[in-house]
Amino acid sequence: MHLFFVPNLSASSILPEEESLHAVKVLRLKTADSIQIVDGKGGFFNARITTPHHKNCAFEITG
Repeated sequence: MHLFFVPNLSASSILPEEESLHAVKVLRLKTADSIQIVDGKGGFFNARITTPHHKNCAFEITG
């Protein structure tokens, strides 16, 4: 699993640009790949990539 930080999770289901770049260009994650999200407030979520893009990688919370 890959862990990503999304500071404002309630307002967006898009990884921040730096996290998106790392996910898509470095880790080469694709649609339907599983990731984990932390929000810096104690929240820990399982998610799946829905739209891989190096500037705004979209995801959906799965559990």
